[in-house]
Amino acid sequence: MASSRSSNLEIDPPMQRNSSMNSLGSPRDSARQESPAGTPRSGVSPRLSASKFASNESVSSQGRPSNKSKDQLRTSTTSTRSSRSGQSAALQALENRPGKMNASHIARPEASKWALAAKQAMAGEIEVESLLQGRGYTSVADKEESLEAIMSAEAHLSFDCLGRHQLEPGYITRNSMNPNGPRGKHLELQKLLQNIKADDLMDVVDESDEEYAKKHDFKSWQAQPGDLSFLPPSLTEKCNCRFGVALPLSKHAKVGIGSAIGSLLAAEGKGGGALAKAADLSLERAFAGRCGDFCLAGVANAHGNPKWAGSVAWCIAKEMPKAVFASAAFKRKNPAKALQEAFSKVHRSVASQFDCSCTGAAVSVVLISKEHIWVAHVGDCRVVLGVPDSTGMSRDFHYVPNAVTQDHKLSVKKEFDRIKEAGGEVRKLMHDGMCRIFVEDTIWPCLALTRCVGDRLAHTVGVTHKPTISMLNRKDLARGTFLVLGSAGLWTCTSEKAAVNWLSRQFPDPQAAMMSLSAEAMGRWEAQGSKLRGQLHPKTLECFSSFLIRLEADEEDVPVQTPRKFVVGPINQMGGASQKPWKEVKSANRVLELRRMQQHSSAVGEVQPQ
Repeated sequence: MASSRSSNLEIDPPMQRNSSMNSLGSPRDSARQESPAGTPRSGVSPRLSASKFASNESVSSQGRPSNKSKDQLRTSTTSTRSSRSGQSAALQALENRPGKMNASHIARPEASKWALAAKQAMAGEIEVESLLQGRGYTSVADKEESLEAIMSAEAHLSFDCLGRHQLEPGYITRNSMNPNGPRGKHLELQKLLQNIKADDLMDVVDESDEEYAKKHDFKSWQAQPGDLSFLPPSLTEKCNCRFGVALPLSKHAKVGIGSAIGSLLAAEGKGGGALAKAADLSLERAFAGRCGDFCLAGVANAHGNPKWAGSVAWCIAKEMPKAVFASAAFKRKNPAKALQEAFSKVHRSVASQFDCSCTGAAVSVVLISKEHIWVAHVGDCRVVLGVPDSTGMSRDFHYVPNAVTQDHKLSVKKEFDRIKEAGGEVRKLMHDGMCRIFVEDTIWPCLALTRCVGDRLAHTVGVTHKPTISMLNRKDLARGTFLVLGSAGLWTCTSEKAAVNWLSRQFPDPQAAMMSLSAEAMGRWEAQGSKLRGQLHPKTLECFSSFLIRLEADEEDVPVQTPRKFVVGPINQMGGASQKPWKEVKSANRVLELRRMQQHSSAVGEVQPQ
């Protein structure tokens, strides 16, 4: 007997319905095949049709059970937790026994609510429809809809969780991500932005004294790659040092009228205006300043939203020298505190002018006097000290690197612990070489730095703009020592040892030395098939702006280094010993070449003389 499909009600939830599922996992799409009357389906508990319960058919005159009694017996059978053999016996008795059936021999748990419900239905004490609805039973159709919703939600969560661990080259960079890249996630971002508070803007700082800076002949300078701007020598004339700055222009950078407008506006101090939004402002900036007997050099590498990153870098380069030299702490001869307050002032200024929710910058600043050197930094713009090697035969031609700063990343235990205590989530994306910071169960802000200016959303999970400050005594430094202030891209493509030894070679001035190294690093990054980019997009821009700070006022004071032909370095265009370029020393087939040379030498050695 086929049961009705329109109002199937399940009264035995412990028994599992064996409905086949299609490839999408939807039970509603599967075909239901009804069994003939008296022939139970293997492994499937019989279902009760409510329409049959509602009928008033009585037992037939031949003594065989009517449709009503058959449905009541099916209700009793499905309400038990007996074995399949018991269910089959009940159905067989239904078809063979004449007259009024006695189903008392079928085993069922008497204390079970399912058995009680079957007894009440058999006795006619209550209607089956009211029984099922009153006891909270649900129809098969409702259960199918609920199961379908649960499966859809679980599948969505699974794919979303998997997507949060994917590295998307289209909008993820080495340190952060472009918030305009992900699709369908902007509503989630807007909800997170509502949780940003003003705690990072409440740092207590002293008032600035701009009159003091003007009185001591304050000067500043800034530039971006592609600018026709030269660092004036007057910025270092009273500090017994010389600056060389490199601003290499990437071949993937946009050069046009927008770049010219951006350079002009930046020179006029209008890099944050409405017209500047249409200009092409670079993500990186180099800046310098002088006030009295102090000089300053710094770099800023912006990241995040391309719409605001260039303006953020411009604002930092414009405000940082003024914030340091106009500080009340600097007037009181406390440069360390002046640097710390300057970072807080610049962070507040950037946040008040631009959308810094997912945009920020790594900044490093070197402040120099005749006696001391102060270094303050946030992020991964590294400062390295090049010291002449004093061991053995290396003293005449070799330099040793000493890192003055440590990158603010999750690999540092102190930084990692602060992020975890603030509730941040740390994940490493697939095919990515570093761990990143996220708000829990989201894809934002995908930041690899633990300290930076801006990035206000990341400040909610432990990121801070407070710098790490260190100090050096110039009298403790060996003769010939110099400082390298490099952007993150320089140290990604060049080791510290290679950088300081490259710069220690004979160059006409610090400017030429720094340009040579930065151009080499950029060439390695942009080379076709370069593994330095990892899984990032081939046209991903990187920052290579750098400073070389010579701690001697004149070129004659710099110790002469003996050139070596086998040292990696630039080809000497002015004559003298030529050095091997990078491509000849570091090649993809270098290992195979060495193996062939070794095999050839072995074969020659085995030949016996005649």
